[in-house]
Amino acid sequence: MEYRIAKLRFIDGMTYQEIADKLGYSYGYIRKVVSQGNNHACQVVIYLQMKKQAITNE
Repeated sequence: MEYRIAKLRFIDGMTYQEIADKLGYSYGYIRKVVSQGNNHACQVVIYLQMKKQAITNE
C-alpha cells in the first residue's frame, strides 16, 4: 500500500485527498499509512522518477 500511495503522490502528483478518493479510503487513513509506512517506499519511487527523467532528458 505504501508503494502505491508513494507512486500516486510523487509520480502522478496527486494530493492525499485525491489518493484517498481514488483508493476508496479516508484522508485520515491515507495519512496514517504514510506516517507509519517506511520511507523506503518513497525513496524507491522518487529514485525511479529521477531515473526516468534522466533517461528522457538524454
